[in-house]
Amino acid sequence: GSPTAREEALETMPPAKRVKLSEAPAPSNVASPQRACAVTGSPVGRGPEKELAPKMVSEGMTGLEEARDALKRALKEKKGHKEALAWLKGLQHRQVTARELQHTRIGLVVNEWRKEKKTSVSTLASHLLSLWKKLWLEAQKAPST
Repeated sequence: GSPTAREEALETMPPAKRVKLSEAPAPSNVASPQRACAVTGSPVGRGPEKELAPKMVSEGMTGLEEARDALKRALKEKKGHKEALAWLKGLQHRQVTARELQHTRIGLVVNEWRKEKKTSVSTLASHLLSLWKKLWLEAQKAPST
């Protein structure tokens, strides 16, 4: 058959600018497959959750207590999801000890967010809880000094 308009355009184009059809970017009107975060399983590169910066959770008990109290307040608000997501992201970047978990009882509040319908929040809360549970179990196994 005769060449298509695209093939003709490629033939007249200088070799340096030619792109194989398989390497050409997909048209913008075609949906690209959804990627998921390896850590949380939540969608990557989509929606306002991507741009939401994590809240800084300071070291020591006071930082965890501040995060716990903010997460409690966000539970009571109708649109507290963004606030909660920012605090949960901050907690994800902070190292905690079993003693801090026991003292602040932050896991109880994070567990409430695990039950939330918004998957980006509930997935991150579940991930934190599983990490903290492993930490807690390892601390229980360790001989007390």
